[in-house]
Amino acid sequence: MAQYGDDALALGKKAKGKLDDALSKGKKKACACPKDNKKTKGTSKTVDDLIKNAKPGDSTKGRSTIYELSGGFEQALKDFNSLEPQIIKSTPELQVGKLKDGRTVIVREESTDGRVTLEIQKGKKKIKFRYN
Repeated sequence: MAQYGDDALALGKKAKGKLDDALSKGKKKACACPKDNKKTKGTSKTVDDLIKNAKPGDSTKGRSTIYELSGGFEQALKDFNSLEPQIIKSTPELQVGKLKDGRTVIVREESTDGRVTLEIQKGKKKIKFRYN
């Protein structure tokens, strides 16, 4: 009877090893991302990439830094998806995700000033990209 238990343990270790190997190579990670958001090689961006392409916006009294980018909601969604977040919430006018570094990213169709906004949050600090 102990032989069967040893065989099962050996198979379990072998399967775990294969899974760990696949995960370390970046194969098929679990994601709640919609399937139509497939990315082609080289399309991922960082927040710093977005800042480099943006113009500084109006200064604020609070903890937000504002930048301006051209485009509308469709461009904001492309930029959101290029950051490769893990999707937390998705509605037609809002998407919320979590970046690999732990920051929250939000894209919304309309902000307080009426423009499309991509927002990066870490604690109380916010980086907002307004789309014209």
